[in-house]
Parts: sequence; C-alpha cells; structure tokens
Amino acid sequence: MPEPKSRKPGLPVTIEDRLRGAIWGQFVGDAAALGTLWIYDLDELGRKFPGGVNGFEQPQKGHYHFPRQAGDQTHYGDGALVLLESIADRGRFEVKDFSRRFVETFQPGIYSGYIDHATKETLENYSRSVERNPKAEFNFQNGADDDQLGTAARLASLVVHNYRDPDLLSLVESATRVSQNNPVAIACMKFNALLLLELFEGKEVPAAVRDVEERVGLMGFGPEVCKKSQAAREADQEEVVKATLAFGQSCPLEHSFPSASRRF
Repeated sequence: MPEPKSRKPGLPVTIEDRLRGAIWGQFVGDAAALGTLWIYDLDELGRKFPGGVNGFEQPQKGHYHFPRQAGDQTHYGDGALVLLESIADRGRFEVKDFSRRFVETFQPGIYSGYIDHATKETLENYSRSVERNPKAEFNFQNGADDDQLGTAARLASLVVHNYRDPDLLSLVESATRVSQNNPVAIACMKFNALLLLELFEGKEVPAAVRDVEERVGLMGFGPEVCKKSQAAREADQEEVVKATLAFGQSCPLEHSFPSASRRF
C-alpha cells in the first residue's frame, strides 16, 4: 500500500482526508489488535502484557496469530486487503472478482495464517458446489451462516469507493453474503455503511449513530440492530472496559456490534 499523504497542520479536515483515514484506520486498527486478539481474560491479558496494551504487540507462542510479527495483519486484515486490491484493480466492486480472490487467498495449504469460521465454511460451500457441478458458475452469495465480524473488518474500502452510489446498501449486502449469508450480519453491515457515510460528512459519533438509527427505522431492515445501537449510545459515558464487559466480549454481532458502536 502507498504511504498516506501528509496534511499540513491547521488545515481543515476534508472529506478526502476522512476517506483516506477510513481505509488506513481499518488496516492500522487490525494490525494493532494482532497480538491481543481473542484474549478475553483481563487477568491473563495483564500477565502477558504487564506494561499495558499499547498496540502492535508481538503474538506470543500459543496465540492464534503466532508467529506473525508485530505490525502484521490478522486474517481479517488479509481479507480486507483482498477486497481493496480487487476494487483497485477493477476500478469498482465486482463480487465475482473479489470472491475468486478471496477463495484463492484462503485456500488451506496456501494460506498460512489462522482461518476463522466464516471463511472455513465459505470455502467448504464453494468446494462442495464445484464438486457437485464443476461446470456451473458459483454465484458467491452462499457464504457461511455466520453473524460475526468478518465483513465489518473490510467494509471501509467498499464504502469509501461507493460512498456516493445510491446502490451502496445493495453492494454492501452482496459483499457480506460472500462469506456471511446471515440476516443479522447483513443488517449490521448496512448500519455500519450508513454510519461511515455520516462520519465522512464530519458528524460526531453520537449524532451520526442517532441519524442512522432514524434512517434504518424508516427503511425497516434492522429493528434489532437499532436496539443495540441505542444501548451503545446509552452507555456513552461508561468506562470502556465496563461497557464492553456488559455488552459481551465475544465476536457474535449481538455483543461486538454495540461494543464497537459506542463512543470511545
């Protein structure tokens, strides 16, 4: 990836700055989580990192991402790079191009890193389809029945490239179904896409979340998602650890969506 363009101090933040920041933030945030991902026991976390978690920690032996180096991407970041490269090469989001790259990248025996449940099941669905009918064209919309964070970790590139496209939510649904053919995941990803649009315009997070809740309410596709985001707003003043423990630390979006939606 090219180095981000620097901006002179004191200049107003433009929408172009925010678009670039969304993509870079996606990858930086992923790399910062590499060494501590899925360590839910806070006492264990304290023992392994007695100086505190500062980001870009080295995965220790026995960790999911050992022996990757500090600053590397997780499997989520690798998937995000596949999507970014597909959009950059094709000049637009093409679900078949992205999906073929995704399947080729994460093939067992080729990909050396950890592979999450959604990716494993997606690869299995694809392999079964090819075995049963090798001449048929797979539509890449039959991913895993998974309600976790896979698509959220790579969504920024898609929304940045299509933030003025009136069909953005259809593109988001198609991109989600590649590895998460699940209604909760689809609703949460649409909410996240709309939230990114609000943030690109410079809105503060609480106001942006409220506006998206109203839009989603009118669209009618995610009442349960709105309840989770409302809970996140109500926990706005809670200390981050306390709020996250209350919502739940695990990956299913029932827990991770409100944890990520609250204002840090």
